[in-house]
Amino acid sequence: NTPLVSVIMVSYNTRDYTVKAMKTALASKGFKPGEVEVIMIDNNSPDDSVAYTKKHLPSVKVIANKDNKGFGGGNNQGADIAKGKYLLLLNPDAF
Repeated sequence: NTPLVSVIMVSYNTRDYTVKAMKTALASKGFKPGEVEVIMIDNNSPDDSVAYTKKHLPSVKVIANKDNKGFGGGNNQGADIAKGKYLLLLNPDAF
């Protein structure tokens, strides 16, 4: 199934905020299962954002950068792999 919305989140050392925002996006009301895809781009965070997300939120697509691509670069990476009809660029502290 093709998702309706691709939620793209760029993170850097914000695991708790990012996880909360991703969980909120995945539980969005008004969408059927599979209509929301969540993509996290991690800009080489020193915390365990990538490992934690892969373990606890396996439906999230994760890009783990080896260096910090910045907010714009990270969003472009997410947009390149997004499959949704619509893109939502969401900051990690928005939940």
